[in-house]
Formats: sequence, structure tokens, C-alpha cells
Amino acid sequence: MRAPQPLPASLLNTPITASALERHGLSRFRAYAGDLRQLRRGIRCVPGAEPTTAQVAAVVAAQAGHAAICGVTAAQLHGMRLPGALSRSTLLHLARTDGMPRLRRPGVVGTEAAYRPGDVMMVGDVLVTTPARTFLDLARMLSPVALVAVGDGLVCTHRHGIRAGVPPLCTVEQLRRMLDEHPGVRGVRRARLALGRVRVGVDSPQETRMRLLLEDHRVGEWITDHRLIGADGREVLPDLWDEYSRTSVQYEGMHHSDPRQVHRDVERERATRSVDAAEVRVVAADLDVLSSYRGHLVPRVVSLVAAAVHRVR
Repeated sequence: MRAPQPLPASLLNTPITASALERHGLSRFRAYAGDLRQLRRGIRCVPGAEPTTAQVAAVVAAQAGHAAICGVTAAQLHGMRLPGALSRSTLLHLARTDGMPRLRRPGVVGTEAAYRPGDVMMVGDVLVTTPARTFLDLARMLSPVALVAVGDGLVCTHRHGIRAGVPPLCTVEQLRRMLDEHPGVRGVRRARLALGRVRVGVDSPQETRMRLLLEDHRVGEWITDHRLIGADGREVLPDLWDEYSRTSVQYEGMHHSDPRQVHRDVERERATRSVDAAEVRVVAADLDVLSSYRGHLVPRVVSLVAAAVHRVR
């Protein structure tokens, strides 16, 4: 049996279609050789390759014609902060834009949409809903906290530190304009409520959740993207800062167990204390484990931070 034609390097970790093979000068029948595995109807890949959901969606959208990647799949493509299950979803969310009936295929969540020019953008050769429009679409399916976390991620930029000046995926004003232009779209009210709690300078969904818990329990008045300068000139960047009580809250993820990071964290806390400020370190369990606060059981982060904030009140 003759060996299959070698594939070009550009196809080794991407979805493979007959048309893609022809563009590379190969026979369309190469797609049916035994050394490839099927991903979906008409789409194959090299064994061991792991094309992303967004890559597969781009191929399906191109095959369908007049279709835009939207919803969860658009959020994945933009790198938005989806909650765990949705971030791993392999369902393809595609909207027909030509007035034809929605796509009905296995593994495809099809819709119909009449998008305005500002609702969509080209990513490569495929139409995709913009980050702002995707935020609006996600409002129908996410919890209020998860939607704020998505919004925090979209507008995240910093004035200080190594990420200073890195542009956000979109701005608060762009999100506000998107909602104003679609007053009757399902989910717009939820999106407006979430946008009212979105803040610039939040680096993770856990930091979002931490801030919302403190706000909901009226503990402190929190500023994001703040900078302290220690007595020795060291820069400290609190995840949250309460000016009145001079309290810094730092959320510590898994990487904070690295010995070098532990050393940096100790130096950071010393610099914080050197300017008469308190530091509260918060870990993931503190957002879920309950403790007593003012006669009620609340997430432990609330009682931990309240003790620091109220020390001067």
C-alpha cells in the first residue's frame, strides 16, 4: 500500500478539510487516509493534534457560509474569563447572518442574528462577535458573579507594574455603548447590572469574586489598580485597597507556594507595613469556608478582611 502524502507543517495541529488540502496542492482525498482521525463531519486532524474549539468553529463557519462565531465559542476565541465548564466546552456556537434557518448539526448550537457593524469583527477569515457583543450575549447564560468576572477580564489594564499599558480587550465605555445600542436584546438588563460592578485592574475571576463578597457584606470601600511605595522604595500593588483603613488585600493563587514567590510575598508584606498599612492574604478556601461575622455565618474572607478594616474604625 502506498504511503499517504506528507502533510505540510501548517496542517499538523489544525483542523484539516478537503479544501485546505487542495490549497496546499494536495488531493482532497488525502483527508480520508487512515493516518488522520475524524473530528467532525468533513473535518479531520493528525492523531495527537488538539485543535481548539475556536479553530474547529472557524472551519465549520467557513463551510456554512454567512455564519459568525458567537456566544461561548467567541468568548473562548477572545480569551475571555469563562467559568470552568464553559471554558472547556466543545459545543460550537454559530449564528447565521443571512436570514437562513439556523445551523442544525451535531455539536453545533445554532442561532440566527442580524448584527450591526459594531457587533462583529474579522478574526482571520472568519466573522466573530466582538468582545463587547459577546459580553452582552453571555448575559443570558452566566450567573451575575461570573458575568462581572468576564467584564473585569475584558477591561483589565494597569497603570502600574510589569503589565502597565497593556491594552484591554475593550473598554468600559465600549461595553456601555454596546448595551445602549441594544436596549431590547435579551439579557441587556443583567448585563447593565454586571457592568455597574465591573472594575479595571482585576487579574482573575477569583479576585472578582473576592471583591464582590466584600462589597456585598459592606466591608471596606475597595480600589483596584492601586500602588503603594514602601519606605525602601519598593512598589506594592494590592489586589484591593481600602484607603480609609489603609488595608491591602492580596489574593494568593497556587503559584504563591513557589519558594521564590514566597520570598517576594514576605518582602511585599514588609513594604506594606513600612507605610503603616495592613496586608490581608486570602486563599481560595477563604472564599468558600464559612466563619462567624456579626452573628452570621459568612465566607471567611469577609471576617478576615473586616478585622483589618475595622481596626481603625
